[in-house]
Amino acid sequence: MISHYYTLNKIVKESQQLIGSKLLECISQEKDVLVFGFYDSIEFHYLYFSGISHIESIFLSENFSKKRANTINLFQDLYGEIVQNISLLDKTRIIKIDLINYKIYFQLFGGSRNNVIVTKKNDVIIDSFFQQKELYGRKFTFDIPEYNNLTNIDPDISILKFLSYSDFILGKQYVVNLLNENNIDSNKLVSEFSESELNDILKLAQETANSIFPSNKGFILKNEETANSIFPSNKGFILKNEETANDSYFSLIPLLEYPIVVFESNSISECIKKVYVHRIKQKKFKEKYKFLHNLANLELKRAKKQFQQFENNQMKEDLIEKYSHFSELLYSYPNLKEKGLHAVQLNDYNGNPVQIELNPKLKVIENIENYFKKIKNLKKSLSNLSERKDFILSEYENANHLIDELQSINDLKSLKLHYQKNEKFYTSKMNKEDKEITERFKTFIISDNAILYVGKDAKNNDELTFGLGKPNDYWFHLRGGSGSHCILKFTGKGKIPKEIIEKAASIAAYYSSQRNGGYVPVCYTQKKFIRKPKGANPGAVVLSKEEVILVNPKID
Repeated sequence: MISHYYTLNKIVKESQQLIGSKLLECISQEKDVLVFGFYDSIEFHYLYFSGISHIESIFLSENFSKKRANTINLFQDLYGEIVQNISLLDKTRIIKIDLINYKIYFQLFGGSRNNVIVTKKNDVIIDSFFQQKELYGRKFTFDIPEYNNLTNIDPDISILKFLSYSDFILGKQYVVNLLNENNIDSNKLVSEFSESELNDILKLAQETANSIFPSNKGFILKNEETANSIFPSNKGFILKNEETANDSYFSLIPLLEYPIVVFESNSISECIKKVYVHRIKQKKFKEKYKFLHNLANLELKRAKKQFQQFENNQMKEDLIEKYSHFSELLYSYPNLKEKGLHAVQLNDYNGNPVQIELNPKLKVIENIENYFKKIKNLKKSLSNLSERKDFILSEYENANHLIDELQSINDLKSLKLHYQKNEKFYTSKMNKEDKEITERFKTFIISDNAILYVGKDAKNNDELTFGLGKPNDYWFHLRGGSGSHCILKFTGKGKIPKEIIEKAASIAAYYSSQRNGGYVPVCYTQKKFIRKPKGANPGAVVLSKEEVILVNPKID
């Protein structure tokens, strides 16, 4: 509940200390995360905004570690502006910061609706973190959510649903806690309560809301099963699976469902920051875990497939015996130089007839030689396979062992140690992955340290952008038209040279609907500024940042 209405209300109260401060910078160095730096003539304060789905949050921090690379400065028109006021818009999850000449709106609606929007004093949008093109020039407006009216109650909904979306703005978790504390069946319909009972429940809801507003405390709570899965002393975070992650809660009040208080503080921002950092680490753990597990599993599948070849050995040995028998019998044919025969029938040593197929373009003696070649090739393949058997068995057992070991790992530190111990295996498999990548996508080596991958179709475009593409890779596409997605991977130091950008853009233009055009516009940006809207068609994406370059479509 780090973006709950009441939580945001507390954050706004804590943020009042920023009034009178000067906004010095706004930086993004992680995907979907912004950091605003303020200075009050004595010390620096930092306001973090996370637009990451399921981790959307906003909190204050006295510390900020600026990276040397991959840092983008945003909203530079605001630099030097003085904070006039900070408020939470009525019954919404929108925080507004009033500056002298501008306003900043922080939307924490969840998923693709999270955003930071900058407007002039007249609320005309001049910039935004996401959806810049769509929002620029519009008037900023917002809808106040419709809550269940306390004077006109729908009798056919459950008491849980009614209270969760009522004017108390408690939300589901606080309502569940209220009902559990008072032994009220959450699934019971409103119509099943008497008027007196319903009034008592409304009083309890009001009391819960009243207890939250004056409190300045925040709690990180766990249930008994997962009490040790977060913030254990000073040893860092122990990260569990996704289900466990949902068992840790930030709350403004104690909750029956999560009776163990793991951390509490009078600073709401401190609590939210801890939960945010934990979930970011958890997210990284899942991504790293999935990557390593996929590599080990891929090797396991390869080894299994190769083992199947050993099962075919008997078939090859049978063919060797058969072809040897044919060759011996053919030597008994009267005219070895005869040509044009499709088959001959000869008797074996026991007098049994044997039908032998021949190539009519070859003489009988040449057919014998052909059978000898087949025998030689079969023996060679058997020999190679036999030599590789021990190696394949070793790879299979190793991959199996790694998968078993991975299944026992549930924290980032252990995962890193596992990787370091088995780095040689994983890096060797990554090289195999690179070979597969060149088969899945068109590949262009632009320079010694720059490779461009090009999608083949709409579905393949999604695989390229959201599968192969990393946050700091560069993404290219024809602007305003259809074409392939392109991902540029650059391993050099510093800024990507202009000639590499131009070359990548030219290839992107070539693999587009404007291949035969003159100079065409190609947009490019880092992959971290690209997202796919929910329900969008294959290949469809939205850019929150972009640059445009005019190039001539070509691949040479």
